[in-house]
Amino acid sequence: MKRVRPSSLAMSEFCDRAPWLSARYCESNLATRFGSDVDRQVSYLLKMKQDSLPDEEEILPETQLVLDWLAANYPSSEWIYHIQERLVLLDPETSEELTAGTPDIICEHVERPVFVDVDWKKKGQMWAGHLPPPDENLQQLAYVVAFWLGDTKRRYDEARIVLACWDVKGVTPQESAPIAIDKLSEIVRRIRAVPSIDLEASQPEASTGDHCDDCYQRMHCDAHLVPAGALIKAGLGSDDVKLAGFEEASGPLTEDSVARSLAWLEQAKRVFKAAKAMVEIVQGNVDAYVRQNGPVEVGEMVYGPCITKGKRLGATVETLEREGLEHLIRPGKAGVKCKWWKK
Repeated sequence: MKRVRPSSLAMSEFCDRAPWLSARYCESNLATRFGSDVDRQVSYLLKMKQDSLPDEEEILPETQLVLDWLAANYPSSEWIYHIQERLVLLDPETSEELTAGTPDIICEHVERPVFVDVDWKKKGQMWAGHLPPPDENLQQLAYVVAFWLGDTKRRYDEARIVLACWDVKGVTPQESAPIAIDKLSEIVRRIRAVPSIDLEASQPEASTGDHCDDCYQRMHCDAHLVPAGALIKAGLGSDDVKLAGFEEASGPLTEDSVARSLAWLEQAKRVFKAAKAMVEIVQGNVDAYVRQNGPVEVGEMVYGPCITKGKRLGATVETLEREGLEHLIRPGKAGVKCKWWKK
């Protein structure tokens, strides 16, 4: 039996199969691979307290942006850096290991009894995997509890989580509300509720839903793959997926021709239903792939994810302005839509 690692905890609350697959397949994609290069450079430069990399490796512009942001918001003169230190979360009641992992960096204030768990995130990872907001991010919450209850001799009043989302323009932080000590038991309860992974057993049942769109393991989950006999497995026999030709009856309709038409219509409905189901499966897989791995070229065209502005809900802007409620005007939530475009 194996405990679920922190990076799989969030998806584990939605589906038992996701962490089981995660133990076999690396949670990697285009965004995370490039993000790992920046993480690696940032960690090396901070640990070694140097301003250059070995073997004449160039510092990526994004790496420098992350370092500048950290220095401006959590200067080393005021904060102790715990860089890529492995943390083990033990159950306070049984001393059983609940999970273990390595946060990017924990900043512990020199004087005040507070610390901040900072996680570097490439903004592209907002598309690529399940990234809950910091207040709900069970991976980072696990790191907070593990550090708080760890071997440190200091007592803390509160902690925070910051998702430092970066791109070529800079760092956009997402910060949690303060986490007090009375919140720790609830976090531990959530993590304790995640079952261990039995690597020798067959894979657990999949729980499908909207969360599947953001799951790294969708590419390996047969709840979304298209097996050769998918239509038959869905209850459609081989004869049902072949739509016989239909010859329009000449002359006035008769009971016989209407009966034949009805039989053909029922067969057509079964075929179209099966085709629609297959279209949805394939479309979902294609969209999940390009969201995680980037656009795909097909001839002169490219298919991939694009940011959408989102639709603003509620009263119109004109109504709010007329009523003097400008403070209630909020922009639409951005989203991701997959579509075609020319190279």
